[in-house]
Amino acid sequence: MVIVLDIKTGEPKQVPNEEVHKYVLSGKWRLPPGQRIPVTFGTGQIHEIPSEKALEAFQFKATYANASRWEKAKAKKEFGSGWKN
Repeated sequence: MVIVLDIKTGEPKQVPNEEVHKYVLSGKWRLPPGQRIPVTFGTGQIHEIPSEKALEAFQFKATYANASRWEKAKAKKEFGSGWKN
């Protein structure tokens, strides 16, 4: 589960990893600033990016990484860092 924030009120809400991109793309929710988040691109590659770049990444068809895939990628150090730095 991932916490997203209501853009107007700042109220937090927990949503499943698989739905984070839908919430952010709706324009009504954002991720908390100052965090690094795992996203999966269409190629299947996982990258850890600043939460402030989530909307842009999701507009490029990236999705918030599946929790189990992210844990495996971290354990094997098989992920990139940053995107459009």
